[in-house]
Amino acid sequence: MIKHLLLEAGMDVNDGFKEPTDHLAIYLELLSHLHFSLGELFQQRRMNKLRQKTLSSLLEWLPEFTNNCVKHDPYGFYAALSQLLLAIVRFDDGEEDFPIVAAG
Repeated sequence: MIKHLLLEAGMDVNDGFKEPTDHLAIYLELLSHLHFSLGELFQQRRMNKLRQKTLSSLLEWLPEFTNNCVKHDPYGFYAALSQLLLAIVRFDDGEEDFPIVAAG
């Protein structure tokens, strides 16, 4: 799935990248690219649609990944990081609504 999404975005994985193509870093780089491409009005609709597909693809496995991090991370760093990422991805996908609380 990610290879198809990258192709749609005009991207590809560098041959020097030795991790699996569906590595989390690839998804995050694609989302970053799509976010900045949203500023180009002539491509906005296409890029937003591709962004939604990418978020949906990521949400197919990220919750289970997060649960595994929580279960198997004795120090809590990756557990916290994956929970934060999941919350951000769900928010970006429109699944979650976070109230903004002013400090004070």
